[in-house]
Amino acid sequence: MHKFWYHSPVRFFRTLAEHEDKTNPQNSQYFGSVGNPYPLEINQYHRFLIPNDNNTVPTPDLELWVSGVRIPAHFTIVGDKLHYVTFVSLQPVSGRFEIKADNVTLFYSNCIKFMDSSDGNGRKYIRVATKHLYDRNLFLYKDRHYWTVTNLPAYSLGLFTAEVDVNNARIGGNSTLKVRETSIDESVTYEFQAEGDANVLAFIQVHSTNNEFYIDNTKRTSLAKLDPDEFAMNGRMKFTNVKDKNGYNIILDEDGVFDDVYFIYSDEIIYNYTYSHEPENDTNSGEWFLANLLFNNYFNAFGIVYNCDLKVQIESVPVKGFLAHNTTKQIFAPNDVISYCEKDNLVYYPNGFNNNLGVSGNFSETFSYKIIDQDGRIGRLTTHTLVMTDSATEPIDISVSILWNDDTSAPKTGTLGNVIVKLGSLIFDPADPVVTQQWEVWNGTEWVFYADKTADSQTIALPYEFNQIRLKVVSQYSVTAYSNVLSYTKTAVANIYITDRVHVPGSGVTTYKLHVENEPFTGFINTTGEKTANVKNSFVDNTFADRLFIPAGYAVGDIATKSKAVTIPIGVYDCELTVQGAPVSFMQDVEAWGKVAFGFTTNYADSAPTTRAETRLFVPTPEA
Repeated sequence: MHKFWYHSPVRFFRTLAEHEDKTNPQNSQYFGSVGNPYPLEINQYHRFLIPNDNNTVPTPDLELWVSGVRIPAHFTIVGDKLHYVTFVSLQPVSGRFEIKADNVTLFYSNCIKFMDSSDGNGRKYIRVATKHLYDRNLFLYKDRHYWTVTNLPAYSLGLFTAEVDVNNARIGGNSTLKVRETSIDESVTYEFQAEGDANVLAFIQVHSTNNEFYIDNTKRTSLAKLDPDEFAMNGRMKFTNVKDKNGYNIILDEDGVFDDVYFIYSDEIIYNYTYSHEPENDTNSGEWFLANLLFNNYFNAFGIVYNCDLKVQIESVPVKGFLAHNTTKQIFAPNDVISYCEKDNLVYYPNGFNNNLGVSGNFSETFSYKIIDQDGRIGRLTTHTLVMTDSATEPIDISVSILWNDDTSAPKTGTLGNVIVKLGSLIFDPADPVVTQQWEVWNGTEWVFYADKTADSQTIALPYEFNQIRLKVVSQYSVTAYSNVLSYTKTAVANIYITDRVHVPGSGVTTYKLHVENEPFTGFINTTGEKTANVKNSFVDNTFADRLFIPAGYAVGDIATKSKAVTIPIGVYDCELTVQGAPVSFMQDVEAWGKVAFGFTTNYADSAPTTRAETRLFVPTPEA
C-alpha cells in the first residue's frame, strides 16, 4: 500500500514489508536496495524528519542500529511522537537502519552505507539542508531545528556561469545602443549520480523548489527542471545563489540547527580480573585495581570536549566492593557526582582486599554511570561489567543474604508504603557464632540502623523514591559481613491527592482536602516559601508539617525549603496552608508565598502536580 509520497533518499517505515512492497514505485529503485545501498557520508551529522504518521514511540530511550552496530544518535520526541533522528557514524558500515526500544525494532529504513565520498580530485558529495515544506502535515517544522540535513550523491563540477538578462534600447541616432536594464544570476552546475534512481532526482526536484534549500550551507534556487531519461545514470542541474539585500550569499547556521543534540558515547566494556584472597602490593591488588581504566574510554559523537567542566554521575557500584578516591580514600555511592578530571583517581576495591577475610567464588558485577556535560545535560546510561575470577577455593568465614517476602531478590518498583524482607541464608563458623544482626537502610547519604533482626522477616517502611535495604551481621570475634542489597523504586505518588482548594485573596490562607486512598502514604511533606525584601521574618504553616521560617534577608527568588518524613493513614483530611509576615516599614506592601507538596523525595518539584497546594499573602500599603 502506497500511503504517501516520501521524498527522501533515506525513508523510515514501521515495517520491513513497507520497504519491500514493489507496488510502491519508490521501492523499485536502484539506490536503497540490498545490492546498492544509499551512500551516506561518514563522520558527518545527518538529520532526517520522521513522517507524522504512525510515529508514536513507547519510550524516549531509543537506539539506532545498522547490521548489529549501534550508531551514535539523538532522537527528538515531542509528547510520545518521534519527530526526527540525528546521527553520525565514525566507521564504515552498511545495512538497514533500525530504531529500537528495549531491543524491539520500531522503525526500519531502506538500505544505506556509510562511506567516504572523496574522489580523486578531493571533491566530496554535496551537503544539503532543506525543510519539508511541500507537505506541512506529514513533516512538521516547529522551530529552527526541524531540517533535513544530509548528503546527496552529487559533485560540484567547477562549472559556474553568470546568467544575464539584457534589456537595451537605442537613444538618438547611430551608435547609441544602451543597456537599459539587466538582471544577473550566478549559477553553479552539479552532477548527480542518479544511477537510474528516481528517488534521488525527485528529492532534489521537490526540495530545490522550496524557499528554504541550501547546498553546502549556501542558499540556492534551481534554475531549471531536471528532465533526465528514466534510466539515466546521472543528471546535471544548475542552481543560483540567493543573495541578501547587501549582495552577500545567504548562509545557513548549521551549528544552530544541531544545537539541540548532544551525545556522550561510551563503549560497553567487560573487565576480567583474577583475584587472590589476601592483599598484595602489586598492580593486581585492590589499591590499584581498575585505576586509569574506569571511565576512560569515551568518544563523543557530537563534539563535546572532555574537560573538568564535565562530571561523572555514579548510578550503581558492585555490591561486593566499593568505589573510592585513590588519594583521599573517599568512598563514592550511587548518585554521587565526580569531576571528570578526577576519574583517574577512582579505584574499585573488591570486598576482601581491605581486610583479612577475603572473598571466594566467581562474581559478575556491573558499574553504571552517566556523563553530565558543561550545560548540565545528562548522557545515556553506560554500564561496565566486572567479571572477577577466584584464584583459589577457600571457605567463607561468614556470609549472609536476604530476600523479598516472595523469595526473590531482584529490584522492585511500585507505590507501596512498606515491604517485607527476610533472611535468605546465613553461613558462619560455629567457633565464631553471629551475635548481632541489624537491618540497615540507605538514607541517600549513608547506611543507617533501621531495626534489630528479631525474627525471620521484617517490615520496612519505604519513605524515599529509591529505597535500599541490607542486613549487617557481626560475629563473636567482631567479624562483620553485609548481605546483598534489595532495592525498591517508587514509581509515582498514586495514593494521595488534593481537592477543594479555597484561597481567600489577601488572607494568606488556603484550605484544602487531602485524600489518602488504598494504603497509608509514607513519604515527605515538602514546604517552600518566598517573600519580597519589604517583608520581615515570615512563616509558612501547614497541617502535618513543621513550621517553615523565611529569614528577613530573603528577597524574591530566594526560596526557603523544609521537608518532613511522615506516614499519613488512609482518610480525608481538612488541611490549611498559612503564610504570615509583617512589613519592614509601615508604608510598604506585605507580599509572601507558600507552597506544599507530598512526594517520595525531599524535592518539591519531584511531587506530582495533584499533590501540591499554594497560598499567597498580600496586604497593600494603607492609604495615607
